[in-house]
Amino acid sequence: MQNQAVLTLELENDLRKAIDNQEFCLFYQPIISLSTGLLTGFEALLRWQHPTRGLIYSHTFISRAEETGLINHLGNWVLNEACRQLQVWLEDYPELSCLDLHINISPLQFKQINFIE
Repeated sequence: MQNQAVLTLELENDLRKAIDNQEFCLFYQPIISLSTGLLTGFEALLRWQHPTRGLIYSHTFISRAEETGLINHLGNWVLNEACRQLQVWLEDYPELSCLDLHINISPLQFKQINFIE
């Protein structure tokens, strides 16, 4: 039990450092229509490039980010970065304007006063 508490505290400290050090990145998974076989959009998937543990998938750290309140900062970064990337794609490839961009949002983010803005 003590080991789990230490690991949880380490994860929280590492998360705080990761936000400061910009260790997060987004991967974009294509979404294909089963009926047409055509590309319909992309899903933005959050990953953490940890300096010693390597690439960490979001299911490993999202719940801790929610528990500590870090999810708001992290979620805002995801929204901004995904929109920035979409803008770059649309400038380079205007024909992509018909595609959707899917972003996972924590229910806790909806509690932010300025979330909709």
